[in-house]
Amino acid sequence: MNLKSVILVLLVILIWGSNFVVIKIGVGEIEPLILLGLRFFMAGIIFLPFVKWPGWRQARMIMLVGLLMGPLHQGLLY
Repeated sequence: MNLKSVILVLLVILIWGSNFVVIKIGVGEIEPLILLGLRFFMAGIIFLPFVKWPGWRQARMIMLVGLLMGPLHQGLLY
């Protein structure tokens, strides 16, 4: 691996590891399910520019799966 790859891997590890610190602080200030919803919402906003629009019919199915696998599944899990 070259130096650039090693630095990028270390950056990913740092971001991923700091995620737990932010969650611990956030849960102390905000309700856990609201924090979970904000986390998914922000991840969706970040990835939105990279997604090609599938059309309304398929978009409705994606939204349904997202609703069932997101708040319903995670809410019952926690």
